Amino acid sequence: MILLCFDVDGTLDSSAGPVPFEVLLALQEAGMPVAVVSPSANWPKAEHPELDFATPDQGRQTNLLRAKEAFPGARVLLYVSDNPNEDTLAQEAGFLRILPPEFAKGLR
Repeated sequence: MILLCFDVDGTLDSSAGPVPFEVLLALQEAGMPVAVVSPSANWPKAEHPELDFATPDQGRQTNLLRAKEAFPGARVLLYVSDNPNEDTLAQEAGFLRILPPEFAKGLR
C-alpha cells in the first residue's frame, strides 16, 4: 500500500500548485490512503476532515508521523511538497519527498 501525504501551499491547485485537489479525492475514493499534513487554510478541510492530518502547533514531521501511524499497512511513503530543505525531515519520518511538478507529470 502507498501512503500519499501532501503539503498545500504551492503544491495543491487551491493555492497555486500544480496538483489538482480533485486528484486527492479520486485517489482516496480508489482506496489509496491520502493525508494533508499542512496546517494551511488553502484547501477545503472543513469539507474533507478525513484528509486532515495537520496540527498547527506541531511540526511537519510530527504530522507525517501521525499519518504514517494512521495507515500502518503502508509500505511506500511519499510526501509531495514544494517546501525547500524538507528532504531530511521527510527521510527522518520514513518518507520520500517528491516535488509537486514531478508528481503532477504522472497524473492523467
